[in-house]
Amino acid sequence: MELEELSNIWKSQKISSEREYSKQALLMILNNKTISFEEQIKSRDRIEIIAAIVVIISFGVILFITPSVWQKTGCGIIILSAFWVWYKFKSVQHIAIEDEPDCNHNMYNHLQQELHWVKKQKTLLENVLWWYVLPFMTGLVIFALGFSNRMVKIFYIIGIIILGSVIWILNHRAIIKRFNPFIEELEDAISVIEEPNK
Repeated sequence: MELEELSNIWKSQKISSEREYSKQALLMILNNKTISFEEQIKSRDRIEIIAAIVVIISFGVILFITPSVWQKTGCGIIILSAFWVWYKFKSVQHIAIEDEPDCNHNMYNHLQQELHWVKKQKTLLENVLWWYVLPFMTGLVIFALGFSNRMVKIFYIIGIIILGSVIWILNHRAIIKRFNPFIEELEDAISVIEEPNK
């Protein structure tokens, strides 16, 4: 791993100028990775919020035109779930903005705050089953109970369960393959920077 190798080199340097150069290279690579990671998160959030708006509008229309009580109830739960998802993504965005360091902060504080924000994002994905998958699945299953055709109802519910499972699996994989390695890199970088006032 490029960042890990630089971290090890920096820790083992004897000559101060080379040590400082290794540290700067380490921080430059990490900063580029951080910017890329943040852009990916912002892009994901935009897509999810746009999707939530589309869901709210679509099921809002169905809510007023369907005669089925089951479907009206399902629409209500789905709309509330979409608002909840919108809130969850926006609340984590606000945490990131509040934690963003000003130009007077040193690199140690900046990395600590970045690590805190990434861990918040990881927690969001770890709990995706409770705040994302289950609320939508509940609404969609209740909505499906309003279908008159029994076979359509069964296949629709099976499809919902499969979709919910896929969403959960993809988020779990993202934690393992993207978030955990990035958190380790941030922690390694923090460990090679002297904490202020020590």
